[in-house]
Amino acid sequence: MDGSTSYVDACKKLEEEIPSKEEGTSYVLVAPEGFGKTETIGYLRDRLQPEGIKFFRGSSYLKTELSRYHLFNEILNDAFDEFRNRNIEELMNGYIELLKGDDSGSTVIIAEGLESVSDESRDFFLYLSRLTKKYNFKLIGSFTTNFVESSRLSRRFLQLLETEEQVKTIHLEKMKVDDFRFFLGINGYNLPDRFVNDLFRVVDGNINTLKYTLQYYEDHGIINGEKEVDDVVYRFFPIPQAVEIHYERILSELTEKQAFVAELLALIEEETTYTRLGRLAGVDDTDMLKVLSKLEKSGVVSEKGLKYDISNYRIRDFILSRMSNTRKLQIYYTMSKSDLFVELPLQMQLYILLQKGEIEYIGRIIEEQGSSIISKFASLRSLIDFLTDFLEKAEKMTYSVTASLTRCEALELLGEAEGASACYEGIISEHPSEIVPKISLARLNTHRGEYSSALELIEKIGASEKVSDTEIGLLYLAKGSVLLKKREYASAYEITDKARNILKTAGDSGKEAEALNILGNVCLETFRHGEAMRFYEESLEINRSLGLLGNAAKNLNNIGILKSYEGEYSEAIGIFNELIENSYLTGDLVTRAYSTYNLAETYYITGRVDEVRSYIPSAIKLVELADRNDLKYRFFRFLSILYLNELEVRSSLEASEKALEAVNRNKDGELYKIAYAMKEFSHELVTGEKSDILPSLFLEELPEDEEFLPIFYSMAAIFFVFRGDFENANNAADICIRRAADMGERYGVLMSIVHKGLVLFYQGDEAGLEKYLESCPPPDTGVRKYDYLIRALEISCMAGRVSRDEFMGHVKSLSKDERSTINLVRLYKETIVFLSLKRKYGEIPEMKEMLEIIPNNFKYAFNSFAENTSIT
Repeated sequence: MDGSTSYVDACKKLEEEIPSKEEGTSYVLVAPEGFGKTETIGYLRDRLQPEGIKFFRGSSYLKTELSRYHLFNEILNDAFDEFRNRNIEELMNGYIELLKGDDSGSTVIIAEGLESVSDESRDFFLYLSRLTKKYNFKLIGSFTTNFVESSRLSRRFLQLLETEEQVKTIHLEKMKVDDFRFFLGINGYNLPDRFVNDLFRVVDGNINTLKYTLQYYEDHGIINGEKEVDDVVYRFFPIPQAVEIHYERILSELTEKQAFVAELLALIEEETTYTRLGRLAGVDDTDMLKVLSKLEKSGVVSEKGLKYDISNYRIRDFILSRMSNTRKLQIYYTMSKSDLFVELPLQMQLYILLQKGEIEYIGRIIEEQGSSIISKFASLRSLIDFLTDFLEKAEKMTYSVTASLTRCEALELLGEAEGASACYEGIISEHPSEIVPKISLARLNTHRGEYSSALELIEKIGASEKVSDTEIGLLYLAKGSVLLKKREYASAYEITDKARNILKTAGDSGKEAEALNILGNVCLETFRHGEAMRFYEESLEINRSLGLLGNAAKNLNNIGILKSYEGEYSEAIGIFNELIENSYLTGDLVTRAYSTYNLAETYYITGRVDEVRSYIPSAIKLVELADRNDLKYRFFRFLSILYLNELEVRSSLEASEKALEAVNRNKDGELYKIAYAMKEFSHELVTGEKSDILPSLFLEELPEDEEFLPIFYSMAAIFFVFRGDFENANNAADICIRRAADMGERYGVLMSIVHKGLVLFYQGDEAGLEKYLESCPPPDTGVRKYDYLIRALEISCMAGRVSRDEFMGHVKSLSKDERSTINLVRLYKETIVFLSLKRKYGEIPEMKEMLEIIPNNFKYAFNSFAENTSIT
């Protein structure tokens, strides 16, 4: 149902789909204000609730959340009749408790106002969407697009939605007159067509304005109690007064106490009970209920299970716009004196204290909280905005360094590298003796691929006489990270090991775990797999004990890669899937992108080609959104190989160009050579223009510290086969086998073995191939490409020794499950069968099946290959 649809069609289609008990589904209604999102949800609830469908609904009309996951806490509070602020773990457990007891498909969770919640809350919505099939429930969100163009984070969320296959995005069209008629009909109105047409013209298709206009006409007797219109009255069709005038009239009629409660509710920006509201306002329960009853009748406040909130964001904004700063300060002062003040979310406490000008007190809180304050705010953006305001007032206060560092860290976590860099540089300029911002800037430069500037900064800090032992440990840690990226492994290991010992002695467990992870990476990239696993597991244990979910995710990702290298593919797939799920709780888009790439690559290795294809569109978008050059290089390099194996050579060329662009930014010479060679190979396959430089690139012995080399040299072997240069094809295959054996990465070893066999076959060295196959691992490795092609080569050795019918019987047994086999592997098989029949049975077989595999843009390459291997 993705795409644009009318309000009526959305109502009818969802009314049909929601009761389905087959499997859970997620929807997001996307449209500007007044296009009918809330009305669609209301229609579904009114129609389906009487049929036994359970609805749990939460709405956010806030400009910013004042407590993390406020919207989703509100839904659980409604479901369990509680009033709690849950942390992420409690929130997860709460939803599982709500859902696990009912797999009938009769539960619907509604989250309205996703445009006004934090990135963290939006990620949690996506996390729930991934549970819909597991727990068989329906999830509906709504997103208002009025301010998308001015909000980078909103645009990013809509882009992320496109990567989520389990979410159906429904773009509602602007309402037409038929939509109005449908809405009026289901709400009991019986109005003449001409009146409806005039209504539609007056409100310009906006459903919110329509509802206000209907209420206005009912208040003035134009629409009677039967929801009909008097023809006589209708002749004098008045235009309703502006909404602002309507609200102004309502609010001006409130008593002083009623106005105070309305203003208090607007300021605290969250649903609350009448007892808590009374304690904050200093009003007893009986009086508070009377006040709230009046506010509810006037439409200012809405009530749900004795919990109260402002009715909608328009009224909230209007109330706030009428309040002077002095009036707001008076209410904040009243709230701060309440015994409930300390129970308010820390974000709200700090905001109130800031309005009161208690800068010293705020500074002490920030100093005590340190980086942990990040998790106490609803979002990184709200923390950054608060700290920016605080720092403007704090000036040169001692506490401002901690606040500034926290602001820089939040910018970095938000992915705003330029802003974070400027932030760190600002602290360094104002506080040149501070070491931590310099180390943080060096770390940031390392992530951005600016290795020289990172090292230069680290060396300058190291020359200082005022560096403490802990700061030396942090310096060594930062330097080890840079040296790892530069692939200076011995130096990286030595200095990171020193950092680990210093930080362990200092009792900084978090940084010790970071050092262990870097040591694991050094060992992984130098193919010392046993050591790498020990480091990762030790780091993971520390990070989990400290609740550092983001760092634990990095450990798990590395363990997953290591499992894949060792051939433990099922375990690796399980880890990558777990990481993807958890990334919606940590908000770590980079981990999600890496894990999606690693998962796709592992599926590819094990021959699950259909699953690889299904992941590619979302993986491309995720990698672009994550915007990490090292990830882009690795992913587009993999994609180039994937497309090459699918014989989609133009797509392979485009992917190799993107890989080259990413690695060129990091100015890595060896990786650049690999990417450049891949681009040249794809270009030659597409255009037929022979590259003069490619043979030397493919035969250059690159440093033995790049896990991709076995795949690279196997490409080289096939390149020389395509050119008919079997001497260099054998040379490249031998380099491939040697490098793969040195590295010990299972997939690389198997690919090196099978490509040597292919070279021997196409060369026509039958005796050499038969002898070679005797030493190869049996074709039951679980790596589909290896198993399939080794079996094909073994069958080729039977040709001429058995009857043609028996030979073709073996071929048919191999071909039984070809549907998900990649095209290049199928082409290898077809050419092996063709040449075996030609060489051993003296026949020229039909080439129909072979030619069906070959797309038009691969025909030049195939013709060259066929000519050089006697396929004619």
